[in-house]
Amino acid sequence: MILEKVNKKSQIYSYGASLNPTCVHHREIVEFLVEELGLIIVRLCWLRTDKESVNKIDPEHRLAIARLVFGKMSGVVLDDGDFKAEEYFPTIRLEQQYQEDFPGSEVWHIFGTDLFKKNYAGVAEIEIWDDGPDLFANSNFVLIERPGFKLTEDEYPPHCRLVKIPGICGSGTDVREMIRKGESTEGYLDKKVKKYIDDNYLYRK
Repeated sequence: MILEKVNKKSQIYSYGASLNPTCVHHREIVEFLVEELGLIIVRLCWLRTDKESVNKIDPEHRLAIARLVFGKMSGVVLDDGDFKAEEYFPTIRLEQQYQEDFPGSEVWHIFGTDLFKKNYAGVAEIEIWDDGPDLFANSNFVLIERPGFKLTEDEYPPHCRLVKIPGICGSGTDVREMIRKGESTEGYLDKKVKKYIDDNYLYRK
C-alpha cells in the first residue's frame, strides 16, 4: 500500500493539489513542510468539474510529472488514490478516508490562506466546498500564508496552525501561460519536468 510509511498513530499531514504542473515552488513548499512537520502526504487530484484547467491534459501526465519531483523525495508519500479510483475525492471525503485508514490519528490539511480569505460577500472559498462549513469548523488546517491573503482574526478556522515560508512564490497558472508563450521557465520548473513537458508537447494550447 502506498501509505504504508505513515505512522498510524501520528498526525497525518495532507497536501492536496492539482500540480498542474508540479513547479519549483511546489517542491520548495513540500521540502519546507517536511522540515517543519515531518512526513507529508502529497495527494494529487483527479479530473475536476470545478477546475477546468485540470482537465485540459491527460491526468496521467500530471501524475508522471509529480512522480519525477516527489517520487523519491525523503519524507514524502505521493498518494495517487484519486487516480486508482479514477475519481476526485473532495477534502471532506479524503479526511474520512484517512480517518478510516489510520484510526486515532489527527488529519491535518495543508492549504494556502487564499482559501480562507472572505470575499466581498463575506464568504471564503472553503465555505462553498462539499460540507465546507463543517470542514471549516471541525477540521485541522496548516495554513501557508500567501502574499496578499493575510487573514483577519475572524477568518482563521478554529483548529489551525499558520506557517510562513519566506521567499517562496509561484503560480501554476502563470507557468502554464509562460509555456504556452514559449517563454523561459528557468527557476519555475525543474529541468527534468521541463524536459518531460517538452517531450510530450504539453501546455502548448
